[in-house]
This record gives sequence, structure tokens and C-alpha cells, in this order.
Amino acid sequence: MNYVTLLGAEAVENAGHRIASAAESIRQSAAYIEASLLQHSRSMENLVYRLEALEERDRTQQGEEDDE
Repeated sequence: MNYVTLLGAEAVENAGHRIASAAESIRQSAAYIEASLLQHSRSMENLVYRLEALEERDRTQQGEEDDE
């Protein structure tokens, strides 16, 4: 069987590998960003929960002072 090697075929193949590698790096970066945003979201939810608890405590204390 005869094979024909096209000029530049190796360069095209190498470019394809580099593109695939870059795509994988982008995918990993997106996954890291997603994980960071999820962690940030959880931290913010926790902070809001704590602030709401403090606000409720202050309201309760203010109500007790008003009763006196």
C-alpha cells in the first residue's frame, strides 16, 4: 500500500495536540473557578446567617431593655 505524506501534516497534527492540551487546561481552570465560587458562596451564606443571628439577638436585647 502506498502512503502519501502531505506537506505540513505533522505540523497540523502537533497543532491539534496543542489545541487539545489547551482545551484541557481551560476545562481545569473552569473547574477550579467553579469550586472557588462555590466555596465563596458558602462562606457568604454562613456570614449572612451569623449576621442575622446577631441582629436577632440585638433585637431581643433591645426589647428586654425597653420592657424595663
